[in-house]
Amino acid sequence: MTTSALLLQITSAGYLFLIISLLSIGLAKLWLVKKKKSGNGILFLVSILIWFALMLPGMISLTFFENGNTLIRAAITLFWVLAAGLGWLYSRSKRTFSAISVMMSLFVGIGFLMLLGMMGGMGYFIYLRIFTHEKDDAPVWAVFLCIFFLAVLLLILLGKLFEGKSRKIDKTEYNNLQEALQFPELVFNLDLSGQNLRSFPTQIFNFPNLAELDLSNNQFTTLPTEIGKMKKLSKIRLTNNPLTDQERANLRRSLPQELELIFRN
Repeated sequence: MTTSALLLQITSAGYLFLIISLLSIGLAKLWLVKKKKSGNGILFLVSILIWFALMLPGMISLTFFENGNTLIRAAITLFWVLAAGLGWLYSRSKRTFSAISVMMSLFVGIGFLMLLGMMGGMGYFIYLRIFTHEKDDAPVWAVFLCIFFLAVLLLILLGKLFEGKSRKIDKTEYNNLQEALQFPELVFNLDLSGQNLRSFPTQIFNFPNLAELDLSNNQFTTLPTEIGKMKKLSKIRLTNNPLTDQERANLRRSLPQELELIFRN
């Protein structure tokens, strides 16, 4: 059988399954890059969550598209074109748009709830097949497959839970000011680059052990001289900020010489 014949045998739902599977992996990678996270385990988990969140509206859209009239098909097409456009803007943006970030987080949240529902359903199926006679006709391999799938998902969830707690204790580098304020004594490196900041966040003075501060790609025109009183601070990155040459010279004169100021890449 030729490749074209095999492709013709695949149903629309089959193509949708493949497309959403690939799209889920791509969106998961993109979301993790924006959140500055990594790891195959969390990539697998986020991909599954996004897949569950996309499959339901995808299958509903396919059903209405195949059975609906021209107006319904046009509305469904417009909806997915707009969704694809938002995803493209999200991938091209140097910083995270809050509305799109919320949408991505919503997708992950919906997928998580659907995944929990599926896990509950599999657990109930295992209970009926092993402890009752209601599912005696169900094949044993299906029970073991459910047990294996549940075990893998539970191990991933528990692993990420304990990993997250461990990172909160050991973490010394932060890129979110509010998160850093929860552990001020542990903040050694603070990355606030690309956050469109125009005024210096005074909360930074709450970090007594801060050693490196990245303020690049913002809108700073000056810095407070009080920052020179932070005894542990040794480096500040200020690349791609609208600082005049005169202001740069003033900062070099007013701040301690041992404090390294970086204005260019």
